[in-house]
Amino acid sequence: MAYANSECNAAYIVEIKSHLRPDGIEQLQNILEQFRHFFPEHADKALYGILAVVDAPEDLRQEALSAGIFMAGINDEQFKLEVPSNFQPKAW
Repeated sequence: MAYANSECNAAYIVEIKSHLRPDGIEQLQNILEQFRHFFPEHADKALYGILAVVDAPEDLRQEALSAGIFMAGINDEQFKLEVPSNFQPKAW
């Protein structure tokens, strides 16, 4: 989890997977839906999800992006956001 106050006022939950499967997307969505219950101190923040993966089939990558979840690639010890220019993140 990462968060910023002030103008940004947002929180980000990162779920890391070596190989993305459908249940990985569902798992992150469940965490995002329950987040405010467990962290009420962040109730005023926009909440976003990021799936950081080593390997993801294209159909699952598109499913996550369509759900408003940021996608990030992990390789060679680097983390890089991989979203199209028209991506619209969902704030939970």
